[in-house]
Amino acid sequence: KQWYQRRVRGDNVDSRALVHNTPHRETDECWTIQETQKDGVTGYTIVKSQDRHAGKYLVAREDRGQGTTWVDVTDDKKAQTLWKIILVPMSAIDEAFSYVTKSSDGDLTVTLNARPEAYGMINEKEYPQTGWVHFPDDRKYKLWYHPEEATIYWDNPRGQTGNIWRGTLR
Repeated sequence: KQWYQRRVRGDNVDSRALVHNTPHRETDECWTIQETQKDGVTGYTIVKSQDRHAGKYLVAREDRGQGTTWVDVTDDKKAQTLWKIILVPMSAIDEAFSYVTKSSDGDLTVTLNARPEAYGMINEKEYPQTGWVHFPDDRKYKLWYHPEEATIYWDNPRGQTGNIWRGTLR
């Protein structure tokens, strides 16, 4: 399950981290979320609950730009980051767009009125999700899908294209 968090300092929200499945072992994904007060602000600390980093805190290290932050783990309690957790609704691409079907392997089919059926693929294991769709009467388009906003950005990432499809969060 993917979920978003925002780091908090006082009332200022200054970055976000996307915690998702990694190429490591499944036991690497187990965290304990603890309500914490720091400098008069209530938030959460996120602590590794088992395996190789058990007892270590998830900490924000540096802003990487474009709203992303590099995170790490540490056993230094003073360095712990206070997180504000915001659950963000997300829709799979085939839930957001009624004319898109997706197989369990990520194969896509796009069925639009008065156009030949298009096909492609999506990689849901990365963020944003990326892939492509080939429209036989046109060409092959790269895609960047943001499930938290149910939006496909065609040809280039968000902010670098005007070719955008907006779906429905479900």
